[in-house]
Amino acid sequence: MPRTETIYEDEELGLSPGWDEQLDPNIRRELKDSRIARLQLKEAQAELAVFRRNSALATVGIPQDKRGQAFAKVYDGSDDPAEVTQAWEALFGPLDAGSGDEGSTASLTAEERIAAAGSAGANQGTPGTQDIGDAIKAAKTNAEVMEIIRTHGRAAGLSLPADS
Repeated sequence: MPRTETIYEDEELGLSPGWDEQLDPNIRRELKDSRIARLQLKEAQAELAVFRRNSALATVGIPQDKRGQAFAKVYDGSDDPAEVTQAWEALFGPLDAGSGDEGSTASLTAEERIAAAGSAGANQGTPGTQDIGDAIKAAKTNAEVMEIIRTHGRAAGLSLPADS
């Protein structure tokens, strides 16, 4: 993959006009590269700070509703989950009572939230059951298909004739 290079102006790097007139080309390139690296490091540190802040808010379980978004904008404390929780509770009360948006996962453990996210949209059914569509696809004869339909129909509370 080709390396994409961002072009920086000398002013962005803190270099005054004519800074490179008396320098060897290798020294000039190294000085400019080090200034670029320092600038990119500052940008990366700012992005990391935002990520840590968002991670701390998510870890605590701050809801993603309007109150949670407003709290994220005004909170300027540390990223320590205990301090974030304390600040939230000082403004809105306990997290469990305050995060009552529909479908909230604040009361779930981290492992339960990960499992729920991994199985989102998948038909889980009840343990020990098979999806009717999968069962019909796996059936080899018409009699097997009819038995699957009868079994699933009875489980759903439908009265189906024994032989059809």
